[in-house]
Amino acid sequence: MEVVKPRILIMLSELVSNLARRPATIEYGLKTGPTPSGGYRGLHVVDVEKCIGCSLCAIECPPGAIEMKLLPGQENAKRPRRYPVVHYDLCMFCYHCVDICPRHAYKTSNIVPPATANRSSLIGDPLAAEKR
Repeated sequence: MEVVKPRILIMLSELVSNLARRPATIEYGLKTGPTPSGGYRGLHVVDVEKCIGCSLCAIECPPGAIEMKLLPGQENAKRPRRYPVVHYDLCMFCYHCVDICPRHAYKTSNIVPPATANRSSLIGDPLAAEKR
């Protein structure tokens, strides 16, 4: 004669076996970090050496997330040169700036922006990154 387990015992045994496995979710950005798909549009950084300061990226940016700043030492120049600073907290990652740049000064990646409560850490200033 076959013994039939009550439904509650089946559920409890399944619960115990699931607890022994690894967790179903991961902590965002703390341990392993998310792995985006191949088509994911992540952070884009400006190569100041290639940038000519034409401001097309700032003009074409739909949310206005690109600010043009003066290069250091260009304050008294006849035609001061500027470089773009990307505000990732405003950016919608449409990549218009990458597409419109005539010198291909933007480096694209699939790096996920960090989860933070500090908005100033979401500013992509290429010259500030070089100082660190």
